[in-house]
Amino acid sequence: MQKKSIRKSLRDFENIAWYLLPKLINISIGTYTLILIANYLGAYEFGKLSYVLAVVSIITPIASLGVDNVLVREFVVNVHKGEVFFSAFLLRLIFSIVAFILFCIYFLLYDYNNYILIAIVVSFSIIFEAVNIGRFYLQAIQAPKLSEGAETLSLLITNLLRVIGVLIKKDTLYFASLYSIQKIALFILTLIFIFFFKKMNIKGLRFSFPLTKKILSSAVFLILSHISMIIYLKVDLIMVKHMLGEKFVGIYTVSTRFIEIWYLIFHAFISFIFPRILNYKQQDKNMFMAKVQGYYSVIALLSYAVVAINLFILPYIITTLFSYEYKQSVAVLNILSFAIIFTTSGMLWARWLIAENLEKYGFLFNTFGTIINIILNFFLISIYGIEGAAISTLISSIVANYVSHILVKETRVSFIHQTMGFLLINLRGFIWKK
Repeated sequence: MQKKSIRKSLRDFENIAWYLLPKLINISIGTYTLILIANYLGAYEFGKLSYVLAVVSIITPIASLGVDNVLVREFVVNVHKGEVFFSAFLLRLIFSIVAFILFCIYFLLYDYNNYILIAIVVSFSIIFEAVNIGRFYLQAIQAPKLSEGAETLSLLITNLLRVIGVLIKKDTLYFASLYSIQKIALFILTLIFIFFFKKMNIKGLRFSFPLTKKILSSAVFLILSHISMIIYLKVDLIMVKHMLGEKFVGIYTVSTRFIEIWYLIFHAFISFIFPRILNYKQQDKNMFMAKVQGYYSVIALLSYAVVAINLFILPYIITTLFSYEYKQSVAVLNILSFAIIFTTSGMLWARWLIAENLEKYGFLFNTFGTIINIILNFFLISIYGIEGAAISTLISSIVANYVSHILVKETRVSFIHQTMGFLLINLRGFIWKK
């Protein structure tokens, strides 16, 4: 029994490593290209590109319906994998086309001369991001070598093209197009891995109206929740653009990119454990709650370490490697770093909502946080500039991802678990037992 437990632990460690190591590789290369492009384009042009990508992130939940984790759940519990795959593909294809049209209309009506070409080439990423259903199947069957391998290859290709673009002095439009190229490459690679390596049965691909209806019923609140979540994460950048200009968007983006790097790592880790959490819920309710509690503590501990790195190491990197015009990014980074503690806890909380079929509360609390963020941004950006935007994001993150959970009876237990997690109680709950 002990040998089996040891083998299981080693296998778990290997799977986690396959989820995280590619992220670390991608982050290392991505950080290098971020420094390269930000310095090459300058704060103004880099700000223009960042603004368009921020609008993409707000529109994308319409295409994806916000049901990423729901699809993982369906691939875990549904024996008809082909039905899940094909139904989700058609559904998200339709909504991605709608999102594509809305995105283009926005830039046709607003800032046509400055942004329309960049917006058009970036907009294709919306469709290919949405229809890449295969990555959720690979997550559900816990095949990190394939899922992360596809992402790593696609990012290596596009980052190489970014470096080449700097060397041959390409314009902003070129770098914008690479965003779509990466999503297209990831889509193609994922399909290859699913049908050739995992041998998904093509004949099993068929449309299921009841399953589509079930996905849409979950999407009603999830899509609104994701939009509100993205808005409160990106509204600061949008409002900085309108109140201070593109240059300050570029400066602000440098610090937020470093924050988002950590979010990618936490997202990969939580995506890895999500199918296991679902399996434990099916087996034993008490064990399920104990494991969720343990993961809250682990994520809190990791986030504390990340905050320390951000406060004591990253400022030196920014001042050394970025040009002088980005020096104000350090102050923003210091403020936003504390939001990592609450946002990463909120990532696990969002999975808990899906497991408990309480998706509607994600929308309600994220909307509450968004309203607070917009109001605070209006006042604080006027007073403190981009530092004010960072303060607004921090406060709204605390509210949406933690404090507001005590207001509703159904989510009050998660508030208690998060509090215990921040206090690092029940860390041993992280250790999975046979």
